[in-house]
Amino acid sequence: MLSNPPGDLLDLDSQANLLYGRLVSLQAEVDSTRVPPTLETLHAALGETVSMSLEAALRVAVWISEPTPDNVASAEDVLENASEMLDRIYQNPWVQEKP
Repeated sequence: MLSNPPGDLLDLDSQANLLYGRLVSLQAEVDSTRVPPTLETLHAALGETVSMSLEAALRVAVWISEPTPDNVASAEDVLENASEMLDRIYQNPWVQEKP
């Protein structure tokens, strides 16, 4: 949405709400999933990544309501952090197809 926003405010709002709703559902699912102690570190990393993604979605919502350069930069920064966290999860051998 940040790199190629639609010209219509209602479209942006709809996309942001859909994304936020999906992330809230994912956060609830991660929070309610029981894991063995051996996977708790990975589980915690997943929870932190979803939380950071939720923060990014909120920053995008702020940018939508006030499309300033500072707000887009803030959203991009948090999105970059969330992306880096997700990349670290994908590097975990237990997440890859063949550990």
